Amino acid sequence: MIFFPPSVKKISKTCCKNKVVSSLFLFILFIHLFFSIQGISEKFLNGHQGFNGALRSTIGRNYLRYGFWGTGFKPLKNTGLKNSDDKLLVHWHHPPLVHMLVGVSFYFFGEKESSTRLVPLFFSLLSFFLIFELVRKRYGWPSALASIAFFSLFPLQIEYGKMANYEPLVVAFSLLGIFFLLRYKTKSVNRLPGGKFDLAAMIFSFGLAGFTDWPGFIIAGVAGFYLLLGKKQNFYAFGLLALSMTVLLLFSFYWLNSNSEHDGLWGLAKYRAGMGSIKVSYTMLATRTWLRLRDYIGFLALLPGIIWFLVHLIRKKSIDPLVFIFTFSTLIYFAAFKAGAWIHVFFLYYILPAAAVICGVGAVYCTKQIFKQAQKLDKFLRKIFPDKLNNFLNYFPVTKLLPILLVTFWFFFLTLQQSQIINKAKLISYGVRSSTPTGSALPFKGRLDVAILADFINSITTLKDLVIIHRASNSSPQLRYYLDRKTRRTYSSRIPPKGDVFLIPQRKLTKSQIRKLLNNYHVYQMLRYLIVDLRKNVPSFRSYSFKTYPANWSWSFFHSIFYPPWKMIFDFDKTENFKKRLK
Repeated sequence: MIFFPPSVKKISKTCCKNKVVSSLFLFILFIHLFFSIQGISEKFLNGHQGFNGALRSTIGRNYLRYGFWGTGFKPLKNTGLKNSDDKLLVHWHHPPLVHMLVGVSFYFFGEKESSTRLVPLFFSLLSFFLIFELVRKRYGWPSALASIAFFSLFPLQIEYGKMANYEPLVVAFSLLGIFFLLRYKTKSVNRLPGGKFDLAAMIFSFGLAGFTDWPGFIIAGVAGFYLLLGKKQNFYAFGLLALSMTVLLLFSFYWLNSNSEHDGLWGLAKYRAGMGSIKVSYTMLATRTWLRLRDYIGFLALLPGIIWFLVHLIRKKSIDPLVFIFTFSTLIYFAAFKAGAWIHVFFLYYILPAAAVICGVGAVYCTKQIFKQAQKLDKFLRKIFPDKLNNFLNYFPVTKLLPILLVTFWFFFLTLQQSQIINKAKLISYGVRSSTPTGSALPFKGRLDVAILADFINSITTLKDLVIIHRASNSSPQLRYYLDRKTRRTYSSRIPPKGDVFLIPQRKLTKSQIRKLLNNYHVYQMLRYLIVDLRKNVPSFRSYSFKTYPANWSWSFFHSIFYPPWKMIFDFDKTENFKKRLK
């Protein structure tokens, strides 16, 4: 028998433990990437994902096309080729950092939907690593692994963690700021070197969060307040952070407001606060937020976390910094802009790091407590019934099996519930809000028809062309992004005096009007629309039909589970029949 010295035993045990931790970490990372990458190349369809994806892509394309200096760093919504005398359409509602990063992504990876989604995906992944590291330092490996597992399986993260919007970036930058904040605070208390770098990195990180969107300033404010808590109050760091963020806030506000329309940012703030057309009470908001917590995070996931939070609060009279900063920031944001929080479910994304920490640490804490209480129960029963029960417990270790059954029971129903609410969140994001699907079939479902029409017009025109769009059309950021042409809207069904292409729903035209168009112009018919090429005075008519093909696994995973591969094909029979009906 070979005996190893204690140091070798300790090293081998540590290596074995690190292998297990690394394997579990990689497995959770795989799950996170699996849910994040699914649908990365999907068209920008209806709902928040489609609207925001198309809008961010339009602005990012302008940064790519004209450069930062050419746009004056302003987030421009112009489509087509911008002339010097064109009116600049500035998206003044929010700071521009996310749009700039989409433009950078387009530069390196090409202009496509996946390039747009790579930006929030990257920052969601950064949040994944930061949550793991912050929880590991404070609570250990098991809690860190559990926290990132919950973070990856929240429907809110799966659906909105890859949406091209501000939330994933603000959360990631804020987590980075908190990481440096905690390092600075530790070094300040223990009088260790390197505090100045951490302080500068903290201010810079929160500055990036603020330059991404306005909630970044709220999170920075709550983080600054956290600097004043504890035994040693960091007034110097608080003052420097407050001054930097105030200067950035004033600059961003007045810069964007100078390019605004109507009531500007003040009017937008009043509308989001519920002082406009949407009247929302705090009771209504609390009820809807409660239901969203159920549907986008899950009550079974939150249950052990709430138990741990209350025990931790009562016994230690303290709150975890991540939980404190993100929970109170979200509450302030919701209280200040209740109408915005009522409309947009993704506003709840700001509480996601707090929910991940609570659920992860709470799950580990409750599991340990269950096994600990089971051991106490075993000792208690053996003490009261020393003879017969001891023999029974030796053959049938009920007290050891009971905690395993309880944890397995909770985990089984947790998995079942999370799979159900993940599926529900995906259906809602596509506009399916009932168990019985209603509405039009593809391609009219989900605004896929809008993307197809715009892509077709883009293929037959140039950047200089002007597209006239009838107001009965589904005009949207999705249409304008895929069209990428100068547009003008009209109420009239007559041929416009100026313009290169005219898009109009077929139902808005009489037979005589259609006959007149076919006798004078090149006309395309597709998806209940007529596309009139005003540049060609040669009479011509072509009808196209929507055809789908079986989807393989790569299409369903990387493109979409909502629509299969498709193609618009020239339909000769339909073309001839349509001409006969007109005659």
